[in-house]
Amino acid sequence: MFKRRVLVALLAIFLSFPSYSQIELKNQKSENHQLIPGTEVFMVPPPSFLAMGMPGFLFPTAHAAIFVSKIPEGKFSSLESELEGIIGQNRLIGQVQEVQINEIQGKFFTTEEIRNGDPYTNQTMFFGNEDFVYMVMGVCPSDHPGIIESMKESIFSIVYDPEAVEQTQKPFSIQIETTKLKEAGERSGMLFFSVDGKLPTESPDKTSFLIGSSIYPVEVENTREYAVNRIKQLPYSGIQVEEDQLREVQIAGLSGFEFDFIGSKGSNKPEELVFVVMLFDDEKYYMLIGNANSHFQSNLDLFKKVSSTFRLME
Repeated sequence: MFKRRVLVALLAIFLSFPSYSQIELKNQKSENHQLIPGTEVFMVPPPSFLAMGMPGFLFPTAHAAIFVSKIPEGKFSSLESELEGIIGQNRLIGQVQEVQINEIQGKFFTTEEIRNGDPYTNQTMFFGNEDFVYMVMGVCPSDHPGIIESMKESIFSIVYDPEAVEQTQKPFSIQIETTKLKEAGERSGMLFFSVDGKLPTESPDKTSFLIGSSIYPVEVENTREYAVNRIKQLPYSGIQVEEDQLREVQIAGLSGFEFDFIGSKGSNKPEELVFVVMLFDDEKYYMLIGNANSHFQSNLDLFKKVSSTFRLME
């Protein structure tokens, strides 16, 4: 199977030629659009993709991601002629599309490459004018065509708003005054905590905690099943969790579940304690995650303590 996948990718590299087309997009912000932190760009996340403290979206179990970044002092007219050469380095360019996004000029590339022996599809949009240039890049294993198409739809949902302002009001809180944790900032609507108050932490003690919520309203018929599926999407290998292993909790008037496990983020990565709480209301779910690389029992007690102080802000 491995040899066949690589062979197909190599044949594509030698036998394919890029196709060119033009497209005009007239996008308007909807209730599903989300402001990408640190940018003036709104996008609709693809299904199953999450905002996890970064300028974009992740689908950990599929090894897929979308990243958004602003090119410093970029001018689209100056960069446009160089884009194909830059994006094509070590990659096969399969498609190039001239794009107009609400009358803002752009260029969209679909490319293929081999990463660690596996074929990957990259979708990259550059757009801007003489005052700014943004790059939006989606990366996904090539054997997930459905996910790749949903990522393209997300990239093509872009709305640029120079007046965009990130929401600074925190929708929830925990009490950490008597603990070793310090607030480490807010990204993508998520609150982060670490021992030194830095993200990423520079402390030898890697204990951290975060709070987040669903991006937009979700309908959940079976909360126990939903929690199991959501826990399995965390970026840890070999997560073993069944519905009857979840422990019921009641926090801040919300019902939900807690679960803890020992996992690692790769074969050469150290084991970590991971503690998860999921709480549900009529429209959203809230997720609290603690992880630690040492002193598992004392940190588990810490995570349970701070989780019990979770509150929604008025």
